[in-house]
Amino acid sequence: MPFATLALDSGAFSASRQGDPICLQSYIAIAKVIRDSNPKVREIFNLDVIGDHEQSRVNQEMMIGQGIDPIPVFHHGSPWHVLSEMLARFPKVALGGVARMRGTTRMRWLDKCFALGWPCLYHGLGVSDETTLMRVPFHSVDTAAYTLGPGFGRWKQFGGAYVPARGVHRWEGEIKAWLELQNRVRDRWATTWSAWNR
Repeated sequence: MPFATLALDSGAFSASRQGDPICLQSYIAIAKVIRDSNPKVREIFNLDVIGDHEQSRVNQEMMIGQGIDPIPVFHHGSPWHVLSEMLARFPKVALGGVARMRGTTRMRWLDKCFALGWPCLYHGLGVSDETTLMRVPFHSVDTAAYTLGPGFGRWKQFGGAYVPARGVHRWEGEIKAWLELQNRVRDRWATTWSAWNR
């Protein structure tokens, strides 16, 4: 399936988990090459530093100064004034630090972000559960769950049940299950997104 647009993420979350820092200047250089060689790349995320909103802000300004207009990332645990400042300057903000959170804590935090930011466009980093996607109108989300789940035998097409990974037919069913979720979310927020795109 061809993609209409693409987004470039720094991989900061994965790098932080592996203890492998990303060089900002290398990220900027690579981002420019990818952006300039592929017109489908429409969004580039800031090289955020998880747990350090000040360094994330410094990275954001350096990227802007070098010709990239990255989407800033607001993390769970950062001061609320940081989000307010982002909302005042940027049309879209990514929300991070919630991929492993569950239940009411996660939803209370997301509800507050949307209450403060409406009608700002939000991107959900690592957000893919249907309950969340049907509750708040993310403009976009990303997840590695579509590959990680089956790798551990957890298949969306079987309601998250454990099924040993055997056979390509299961991968086809998995793709179908994710596309069906995408369509349900699109239908849920179609009117809202139409208003945003005017």
